[in-house]
Amino acid sequence: VNIDMRRFPDIADRLARHVARTDRYFLDMIDVGISTGEIRVEDRALAAEFLRIVLTGLTDAGSWSANRRSIDALDALMHGRLIRPI
Repeated sequence: VNIDMRRFPDIADRLARHVARTDRYFLDMIDVGISTGEIRVEDRALAAEFLRIVLTGLTDAGSWSANRRSIDALDALMHGRLIRPI
């Protein structure tokens, strides 16, 4: 969406409202994580950027199978199975 906003300034206002609503939804989700102790308050901005990157990547996956692999990779990362400290 942000790329389209830069490419097509005439639709930027309509897309900006959509982006703001979407951002609010995910920031609210992060705030729930903060209130439950799953996310540290000082990591709020990092958590928001992480969600943006993940969601942008998932929208560009290209196919259902690629999207499924992306979700599986994210799940493995979050559960410590994809990258392990050495």
